[in-house]
Amino acid sequence: MANKDKSAELRAKAEKVYQQKNVKITEAPDEVKALLEELSIHQIELEMQNEELLNAQTKLEKEKEKFQKLYDYAPVGYITINQTGNIIDLNYQAAELFGKPREVFNFNSIFPFLHKDSKTDFRLMLREAYEQRQKTSSSIAFINSKGSIVHTKVNVIPFEDTGSGEILVRLTITDIVDERMQYLRELEEKELKYAEIFNHSNDAIFLFNLDDYGRPLKFLEVNRKACDLMNSSRESLLKKNTSDINTDEEMAFITRSAKEIKRNGKGLFEMFYNHKGNDKIPLEIAYYSFDLQGEFIGMAVVSDIRKRKDSEAKIRENERKYRLLAENINETILLTDLDFNVIYVSPSIKRLTGSSQEEYYKNGFKHGLTNESVKYVENWIENFLRESAQEDFDFKNYSKVFQVDRYHKDGHIINFEVSLSFLIENGKPTGIITISRDITDRVKAERKIKETNTRLQLAMEVGNLGWWDWDYEQNILVTADNKPGLLGYNPGETNFTAQDYIDMIHPEDYDKAMNAMRKHLEGKADRYEVENRLRMKDGSYKWLYDMGRIVEYTDEGKPKRLMGVIFDISDRKNAELLIQNQNEELKQLNATKDKFFSIIAHDLKNPFNTILGFTEELIKKHDELKSDDRKQILKTLNESARQNYSLLQNLLVWSRMQSNRMPFNPEQIVLSELIYDNYMLFEGTANKKGIMLKMAENTEQSCWVNADREMINTVIRNLVSNAIKYTPEGGEIVLGCEPAENDAVKVYVKDTGIGIKKHTISKLFKIEETFSTSGTSNEQGTGLGLILVNEFLEKNNGELLIDSKEGEGSTFAFTLKSVKTERQCSMDCFGDFKLLSEKIEKLDEEVKQYFFNDILSLFKTCYKSYSSRKVNAFSDEIISFSQKYKVPELEKFGTKIAESMQQFDINQLNICFGEFEELMDHVQKKKF
Repeated sequence: MANKDKSAELRAKAEKVYQQKNVKITEAPDEVKALLEELSIHQIELEMQNEELLNAQTKLEKEKEKFQKLYDYAPVGYITINQTGNIIDLNYQAAELFGKPREVFNFNSIFPFLHKDSKTDFRLMLREAYEQRQKTSSSIAFINSKGSIVHTKVNVIPFEDTGSGEILVRLTITDIVDERMQYLRELEEKELKYAEIFNHSNDAIFLFNLDDYGRPLKFLEVNRKACDLMNSSRESLLKKNTSDINTDEEMAFITRSAKEIKRNGKGLFEMFYNHKGNDKIPLEIAYYSFDLQGEFIGMAVVSDIRKRKDSEAKIRENERKYRLLAENINETILLTDLDFNVIYVSPSIKRLTGSSQEEYYKNGFKHGLTNESVKYVENWIENFLRESAQEDFDFKNYSKVFQVDRYHKDGHIINFEVSLSFLIENGKPTGIITISRDITDRVKAERKIKETNTRLQLAMEVGNLGWWDWDYEQNILVTADNKPGLLGYNPGETNFTAQDYIDMIHPEDYDKAMNAMRKHLEGKADRYEVENRLRMKDGSYKWLYDMGRIVEYTDEGKPKRLMGVIFDISDRKNAELLIQNQNEELKQLNATKDKFFSIIAHDLKNPFNTILGFTEELIKKHDELKSDDRKQILKTLNESARQNYSLLQNLLVWSRMQSNRMPFNPEQIVLSELIYDNYMLFEGTANKKGIMLKMAENTEQSCWVNADREMINTVIRNLVSNAIKYTPEGGEIVLGCEPAENDAVKVYVKDTGIGIKKHTISKLFKIEETFSTSGTSNEQGTGLGLILVNEFLEKNNGELLIDSKEGEGSTFAFTLKSVKTERQCSMDCFGDFKLLSEKIEKLDEEVKQYFFNDILSLFKTCYKSYSSRKVNAFSDEIISFSQKYKVPELEKFGTKIAESMQQFDINQLNICFGEFEELMDHVQKKKF
């Protein structure tokens, strides 16, 4: 609409200009006058349009010139480079950064101007920009023409050049000198902060020169606490040597300590100092020496430890009291550090074990432990070290009580109950304390009780028995611990009532069990006895034999209490069921065997009858028969022999499957490869019969499975062979593979043959039926092919699918579980494309022809086919070429794709193939 308005406006302006010219046409017809007037106006219109175009072009050139000036004189550096790092363009600011004229950079590499520490970061940044097609940035150091380092921040933006279509990147470079100045200011602030900490430290700190022997000389710096300790001002101390403030005795001590400090660079010692010439106060001195710009400097951190010394004296007094307590109790106290080294053991250990304290200090806390106790303690230590490594481990509230056994010095064993906890100081663990009590007499009593219970339990377990005690009057049931165990419950896990057990009875056994109990309670049977199934914890049922009787009556003569036993008879019942099933299987096997031998006798007899009949005719009429007749007889004999061979081969494979002697070797395979192999195998046979055999277009997609290659190959071969057999001349057979439901793939063989009657499909997989039909060219079958197909697929967890209509054709398909590989791929198969392409270009012309003709041809054959045979052939050829002509980068590539094919890493194969394609592009300057 806007264009129409503009055109109308232009037309009006042209008409106005024409009228102003006042052009008059006199001698001409009216039609000619009108036409000439129209042409004049149109000419004016065109002139006005040309003028507008010239104005627009002039404006565009000015804008372009303005943009170029903005680019050239921008206050930040702009550089445009290609993927290899060559400079396409840069502005004056960037040229000034490098210190060279702008003109010398055209198509030169940027890498010589990069500082060595920044080259790797720059390559990674450049690769990321090209691969991700997005902006990225990093701090990069450049070297200018004077050799100085220029620290910058570089932003990389990829874009497509409108002229060439090439992907380039533009670098925006900003000098970060101001940022470095900010860093120096921050550093200065930190120094002030550390000076503040130095002056306000709770410890006195001295800095001083050291002589060649490590002895302190003149003070260089002191903090406020040092001034207080020395009772002197900072200015006064800085004018003195260390010998001026220490006595001869103190200096002698410092000189002796200086030797250790010079050797180790540090030292920690204590000394007494005459404070203000009166009191001697204890000091702890942490001494350090270091080299500061060639000058040997010492630092002493001096702490007043009077309070600590007082605390240590109190601790020693408390320790004396606790030691008296530990030495006079019956239990044994043993202290260790956190590494389990014995620190203290009470004297009572001698009375209890006969071993002295010194023996425990020497041999450790395991001294005297039995082998089993050593193993227990070592296992506890291992678990403790793992648990205590957790941040939230609570040492303060941790405690453990356990039993260990130690040998007395005279050889007998003593049982100890050990209580363990941690010593905590300032909220942190410092050691482990154990208190051991002699419990030998208690253990002996418990052992006797345990032995008695064990004998009873063993008797019940050997007999697979459980007992029950039922208070019939109160309806309270008590059972042995192992009765719930018979049903899969742990001891103590349940508290069953009588009704609970009744509810567990199998529905088919319920009436039988209730009748047996009722008869006994009514006095019609001497005891309650039944075989029934009870429901276990997991919902399954177990066969049990339950027997009991009344053991107590009420005063009225009614049942009061019953007792009984119960035991597992599942093995017996399962054996009975197994025998019954085996008998049924034997009957079926005998029937199958009889039918099988009948098949063999019948199917082998017919071909041999044919062979015998025709050989007899050949013998009797050999001289009378013509050459064509003899050839026809030989052809018939050959077909009969082939039929017999096929039958025997299928019978052999089938019998091996039945006896489990067929090897099963599942592996990851590409179904499209097997389909292609069978396509090539049967293509000639199909053409000979006039049948179109072809592969579906999407056969190469998602057809990766884990299965036995030979079995699946046999399955496909049988299905294709059958399709050819039952498809007439002019028919079509399609082989294909496609994704199916539930992460499966489906292989199908679809034909336009004679089809199968619906009621005969079920007969195809029964050996006793041996259903077989002649082919469209009277081909004979064995009847075992599809039976083998079905059994091979079952072995590989596959499923056979049949869709057939008589007279229209059949589709035989099978499904297998798909293998999906998700791997972390390497993104680099070659490395430097430019270097590799240069190596290839430098090869002899004959070698290059071999590379481009033979190797490139193999690549095109295997590319995206994922056929292990084709990919391996290509990788072998690449590796051989690289070793022969000294191109190690290609050997790395060949090895990478061979490994990827072996691991079924399709993602990595795609990356390697893509890089090879790019390499060929780079070398040949054109796409395949």
